Amino acid sequence: MPTSRIVGAVSDQILPLADAYDPVSHQDWLAAVDKVLGGRSIDRLRTRLDDGIVVEPLYTADDPRPVGQWPGTGDHRRGGHVAGLTGGWDVRQAHVVVADPAGTNEAVLADLTRGVTSIELSTVGIDAVVLDRVLDGVYLDLAPIGLVGDGDGIATARLLLVLADERGVPAGEFRADLGCDPIGAAARGRGPDAPVDDAIADVARFAAATVATHPHVRVVRVDAGPYAAAGATPATELAAMVASGVAWLRALTDAGLGVDAAAATLQLVVTVGTDQFGDIAKVRAARVVWARVLEASGVVDAEISIQATMSPVVLTADDPWVNMLRGTIACFAAAVGGADTVLLAPFDAALGVPDELGMRIARNTQLVLMEESNLHRVIDPGGGSWYIETLTDALAEA
Repeated sequence: MPTSRIVGAVSDQILPLADAYDPVSHQDWLAAVDKVLGGRSIDRLRTRLDDGIVVEPLYTADDPRPVGQWPGTGDHRRGGHVAGLTGGWDVRQAHVVVADPAGTNEAVLADLTRGVTSIELSTVGIDAVVLDRVLDGVYLDLAPIGLVGDGDGIATARLLLVLADERGVPAGEFRADLGCDPIGAAARGRGPDAPVDDAIADVARFAAATVATHPHVRVVRVDAGPYAAAGATPATELAAMVASGVAWLRALTDAGLGVDAAAATLQLVVTVGTDQFGDIAKVRAARVVWARVLEASGVVDAEISIQATMSPVVLTADDPWVNMLRGTIACFAAAVGGADTVLLAPFDAALGVPDELGMRIARNTQLVLMEESNLHRVIDPGGGSWYIETLTDALAEA
């Protein structure tokens, strides 16, 4: 192997390290595996996942791979944007108003001054006065607010729009996720008083009117979380998300929106947890299947935005400290999978309302992985991995 002496400088000579070893073929690997297994079937090394997916013990360049494509193009498996997440993903933190709007406001401001870039706010029990107090001092033109709650969500969505207008935020510059989600609310057993079909139609009309004046506001939340929490497999979770999304495209276009505008006002939400590679593939497959829906619907050059939310089912109350590790895996999977927005559950969320330490660890987990591990510096870091590509395809197909 060629060598070079380096004195006070870095050598630019290429060191072909692999040339120092004899090449190993796939048959050589199979022979070594057979020796270890003692003649037993290699099937023992295969892992059978839910949805009928089989994970092989080894993936190589001989496995089928997708046609090369740039991020933000094709089936969007490689990301929703050409530049990937090189500007960083949206670090989102969830807040619930229990009884003290002032305390919630203090926690929201602490998050926003220490690295969080958007807030997800539970709308349960919130009226105009409480909303104003909770968001006191929050620059609504800089920090997007995401709403999530029961019913159809229209009433609280209107409150946020009015608040932004009263604070002088130009409608054309206001960005928010209004979280109108009667389908998801019904799936959680906290749906609207009216029949779901009527609620969908009401939200669709509200969305059509809102998009006309607020082009950067996403009105409808398409949330796969309720199905994952109820035990759905990854493919079933994505199928529920896609089915809900298609229902919304139909309702929104019936309400007068063009299909491109209808697609742009949807906020897609999938869950992540402790299945590192499976969740990387899930985030990528979510874009693949939704890109296929948009293609079939006639949407041209769509930008697909995915929020990855940590599933509450992976949290333990018996040993909450281990939830820090679980949150780290969830965030890593979301980032490598190319999620545009990531929301982690605080490690103590299973015990009740998170305290300051839980909130701090939740945001700092994301900031460390972003600013110290630099996960966002590489566009589609999972791209080209034969395992991840194959798993993405299998999950999308399922």
